[in-house]
Amino acid sequence: MASEDRSFLATLMRQPPVFERLSKLDENYEDLNGLSYSHLSRERQFALQSFTVSCTIIPHDTPRQEVFAAYEDINSGGEDLKAQQLRRAAYFGAYIELLDKLATNLDFQYVRDPRAARAGTYTLDPKESDREMILRAFAFNRGGKATRPVKTFLNLELESFEELDEARKPVTLRELEEGFCWVLKTARQVWGPEDAFARKWEPSRSCDEWVWSNSVSLQLWDVMYSVLAELRLENFSTLLFTQSAGGIVNAFKRLFERDLLDMGGQVTVAKFAARRDLVKATLKSQLPQPLSSSRSFANPEAPRLRCFSAQLGACAICGQPLDPSRLHDGTYAHLDHRVAWARGGRTTAENAQLVHAGCNLSKGGGGAQRSRVARVEKRILLEVRGWVDSDCRK
Repeated sequence: MASEDRSFLATLMRQPPVFERLSKLDENYEDLNGLSYSHLSRERQFALQSFTVSCTIIPHDTPRQEVFAAYEDINSGGEDLKAQQLRRAAYFGAYIELLDKLATNLDFQYVRDPRAARAGTYTLDPKESDREMILRAFAFNRGGKATRPVKTFLNLELESFEELDEARKPVTLRELEEGFCWVLKTARQVWGPEDAFARKWEPSRSCDEWVWSNSVSLQLWDVMYSVLAELRLENFSTLLFTQSAGGIVNAFKRLFERDLLDMGGQVTVAKFAARRDLVKATLKSQLPQPLSSSRSFANPEAPRLRCFSAQLGACAICGQPLDPSRLHDGTYAHLDHRVAWARGGRTTAENAQLVHAGCNLSKGGGGAQRSRVARVEKRILLEVRGWVDSDCRK
């Protein structure tokens, strides 16, 4: 027995019995609810003192998966605990706390139960199905291979986090949170008007019409979260999604109407991969190509200030002064490549220069080139000015 276990057992044995007030008793003992120990008859006090309570001690170094299995075995009583509630006991730590935090995310609440979210009556599920839903998203996105049963697959996701180096854990949690924020914000902006994200488009039971299902399909949620997370890493922005929202929603309706998106049966590796590929292809068919990440400056704010100082406040093209109060106004100033990107110039702070927007757009070759540059710059402009939540993007 480990020293931690002996210490806990010694502490446990020293604790005197403490009774507040009896509650949740039913049937033959309902009349005892609300009474404290001192109010009980001597016979009942003696019965309590003589009652044997079984205690299972789990060694401190027991693998978490075995702890979970032990909790499952002893999970009995008036109301059984759900798997995610058992995970809280077996795996409690920073990962579980992150699930708690993300369950309060407003975009997630609008996706999971839009009616309650709009009415201001949304509440966290005491059975923790909301936290398990988030855990599923992370597990399928990071692992991608469903292990039967799913509860074991979700446990393995928590196990893999526990095995990380301590220095890597906070980085992983931050990456998970940022990705989650981006996916749910994008999902709400695209599918939110029809309350359709991760829902099936199906024939109505009451009329001759097609409608979105009332609740989220967990299997569709697993797939769609994974695909959106992948597209985020491929530099598709929330702005690109919202610009294509109508086409995306209609494309998904056609998938269901033509019975192409099969959501039946148990989850298998092959079935999950097929669904993911179909959903990803459908989305990309509706989305414009993203701005190449190698061409756009990852953080355009800091280089603007450095360039302004290095250029002594003058435009690098015309040499005229730049207004310091408008450096971050994309309609006035552009962050440009000193050696053109098309000629092999790198997207680095050393190859950046600050120019008037008009000077930048006028240096291209011809009207078509200027129009293309204008569209690209407008996209950067909107992202820089906060139309896309850069805090939830890499």
